[in-house]
Amino acid sequence: MIQMDDSGCVTIPHNVREAVGILADDCLTMWIDTDAIVLQKVEPRCVICNGTSSAVEFKVKLICVDCIHDLRFFYGTR
Repeated sequence: MIQMDDSGCVTIPHNVREAVGILADDCLTMWIDTDAIVLQKVEPRCVICNGTSSAVEFKVKLICVDCIHDLRFFYGTR
């Protein structure tokens, strides 16, 4: 059993985090499913291609290296 503190915080036990690959600073999403609270790890995704590899932040949006390359090529040849 996990107990919630006065501010509404809970600690996900180490063995649970390890089993699903959650590390410090990972992003999670949370929703209610009937009478359960569900947490799911969220991988940062590129806003252009929805890819998850090598995303970097640009003006508060994530863009992957491949899309940055494509944008440079597209706008550099016009």
